[in-house]
Amino acid sequence: MLDRNTPPPFREADIIGALVPKEKRVNDISLYWWDQVEQPAVRIEIVWPAGRWFEPKPGVSHFLAALLDKGTRNRSAIEIAEKLEFHGSSLEAQSGYDYLTLTLLSIESQVTNVLPVLFDVITESCFPGDELRIAKNIYLQNLQVNRQKNSFLASVAMRENLFGTHHPYGSKLEEAEMEEISVDLLSKFFQQAGCPVVFVTGRLSPKEIELLSDFFRSQTWRETPPRTCDPLSGPPKICIDRKDSLQTALRLAKLSINRQHPDYAAVVLMNHILGGYFGSRLMRNIREEKGLTYGIYSSINPFLHGSLQFIAADVNRQNRDLAIDEIRRELRSLNTLHEDELMLARNHFLGSLQLEVANPFSIMDRFKTTRLMGLGPNFYEQMAVDIKSLSLDRLLETAGIYFTPHDFNEIAIG
Repeated sequence: MLDRNTPPPFREADIIGALVPKEKRVNDISLYWWDQVEQPAVRIEIVWPAGRWFEPKPGVSHFLAALLDKGTRNRSAIEIAEKLEFHGSSLEAQSGYDYLTLTLLSIESQVTNVLPVLFDVITESCFPGDELRIAKNIYLQNLQVNRQKNSFLASVAMRENLFGTHHPYGSKLEEAEMEEISVDLLSKFFQQAGCPVVFVTGRLSPKEIELLSDFFRSQTWRETPPRTCDPLSGPPKICIDRKDSLQTALRLAKLSINRQHPDYAAVVLMNHILGGYFGSRLMRNIREEKGLTYGIYSSINPFLHGSLQFIAADVNRQNRDLAIDEIRRELRSLNTLHEDELMLARNHFLGSLQLEVANPFSIMDRFKTTRLMGLGPNFYEQMAVDIKSLSLDRLLETAGIYFTPHDFNEIAIG
């Protein structure tokens, strides 16, 4: 009989080796697929370097994604939706800071029936003017709603403050600029998008893989146009009072290092100790002991051409200054660290790495990150090795370099 009074013996988390999908080169395009899937689900992702970093004006990538499946020269938006729905499939486009992704979700038995729709959207999208007007109205309505949310305003102000209003990662689209976004601009931007990368998760037949290969072999893709843009940081403190707000959204943020940096593993683990999980220092102090917020966390957001490190929380207005003081006190306290706290945080982090490869789609998501960010297939395996080998002294040195309180700009909205 199982003894529920005695906890199971502790053992360190295993390091999972690199899980690399099959690869096929089609002209300059890489096509990757992971076919070790038990369920009949299929996901096909086409990823272009056409995110905010590459757009000529703020909002172009967003509206390109919004209109990509809203009509082609051969099919209307309704016809596309009905065809996909009839075959139990869906198509979605998303724009990010660096990339634009078109995702087809289907089932094995229907992939051949919906691939022509996918190909039609890629080659014949016409970005209808009436759909653009609808998309603009939706954006404006969402913008009006979001402007009532302190957390939204604080996140926007944080990116503007650290990168600058003219930087792709810090810019924002305002109402007055929306008139400049036209059908011709979207069409031109998509035509000039760089060479895509294709990621397939699911059991496709050799015929279907060949259909994909033949399609991409028949297309001509441009080289990604180079772009450089340096961040221009703003003042170290921004405080905007909103008299009708009961809460204040706090962000303490700084520019940080990318995944390629040799200190990245140490910074990630130190961030985990500070505010990366429920047992972190910020959660214990600000939430559990002081009761100043329901949730607080710290995070590192690496982009292709930069990285953001920040602490975020929502607190009552009257507790704003106290919360900021306590957050900065926790940053200063990182100059001390004990072995038991390190062991707990390290094993929690390594366990989270294992959860990231819990199913075929997450396996492909992890590989996609390594491929698009130029990291190499063994990146996560090596990071796990580095995390397990980090010493107290190395982490304390890391805290002194990357977690100095005065390096964090302060944004308070509400």
